[in-house]
Amino acid sequence: MPLLAHLDQSTGLAVRKPAPLRDEASAAGELVHVDVKKLGKIPDGGGWRARGRGSAQDRAAGSARDKAARAGAAGSRGYSFLHHAVDSPTRLVYSEQLADGRKETAARFWERARAFFSEAGFEITAVMTDNGACYRSHDFAAALGDGVKHRRTRP
Repeated sequence: MPLLAHLDQSTGLAVRKPAPLRDEASAAGELVHVDVKKLGKIPDGGGWRARGRGSAQDRAAGSARDKAARAGAAGSRGYSFLHHAVDSPTRLVYSEQLADGRKETAARFWERARAFFSEAGFEITAVMTDNGACYRSHDFAAALGDGVKHRRTRP
C-alpha cells in the first residue's frame, strides 16, 4: 500500500511525477544558458558570523564600515554579480564578475560573451535564460540579435 502522500487525495490513485522537460543540444552553439548569481561581499578573514560579535575581526570590519560611511560610501559591503554563459553540449563557459544585474549590464555582458563564443568558432542559434527582468528587457533582446532564438525557462 503506498503512502498517503503518494496518492491523489480526491481519486485515491497513485500520483506519478511527470517526466522532466529537458532542453538539449547536440552541436556547439545550439543552446547557451545565461544567468546571474548575486553574492554578498565578505570581508577578508570572514565576517562576524565566522568569528563572533565583538571579535577583533568584527571590530576591524566595523571600523572599515564606519570609515567608508564617513567618506560618503554605503555602510555595507554590498553585492557582487556573477554573470555566466554556458554552452550546453560543450560546457564551455564565459563568466564575468560585474557591479550589478541591470538590463544594460546583462546586454553588454551578452555582447562580450557572444564575441568569446565566436572566437571559439561557435555560431549561437539559441539562448536560454530565466524570467529575470534584465532578460525580458528590450536591451537584452536587441543584444541577442536577429538570428538568435530566446527561450525562457518556465516558472
